[in-house]
Amino acid sequence: MDRVLTCDEKWILYCNNKRTNHWLPPKDSVPPTAKTPLHTQKILICVWWTAVGIVHYEFLNTGQTITGWEILPHPPYSPDISPSDYHLFLALDNHMRNRRVSNKVEIGAEVGRFFNSKDTTFYKSGIYKLVSRWKRIVDCEGDYFNE
Repeated sequence: MDRVLTCDEKWILYCNNKRTNHWLPPKDSVPPTAKTPLHTQKILICVWWTAVGIVHYEFLNTGQTITGWEILPHPPYSPDISPSDYHLFLALDNHMRNRRVSNKVEIGAEVGRFFNSKDTTFYKSGIYKLVSRWKRIVDCEGDYFNE
C-alpha cells in the first residue's frame, strides 16, 4: 500500500456555508443562515497523494485538462474505493465548512494550510483503508454501502 499513488479532482466553492439542523424548544426560532447562491464561484483542484502525504496539487483554470499521464485499467468509478473521496476530500470539506474566500490566492492558502496541518498518519490511514473497503465491496457484491 505504500506504493499507491492516487489522484482525483474536486470543486472547491468560494462560499462554503453549510446549513445545519437545530434542535430547539417549540417556541424558539431557527437562527438565520445565509443561503449559498445558485451559481456560486468555484475552482477545480487536482491532487496527487500517497500514504506519505501530498505529492502535488494544482488548481485548474476553466477548460484546462490534465495530460501526459498513463491511466491504468480500473473498474468504473466508485466513491467507496476512492481514497480521495472517502478520506481526503471529506476532511477538506470539513475544514472549509463555513469559510468564505474571495479569490484563487485565498483558496490556495486555505488548502495549503489544510494539507500542512495533516501528518503522515492521516494520509497513511486513508490509503490503508482501501484494503478493508475492497473487502467490503466484494462482500456486498459491488453494491454501494453506507459507512
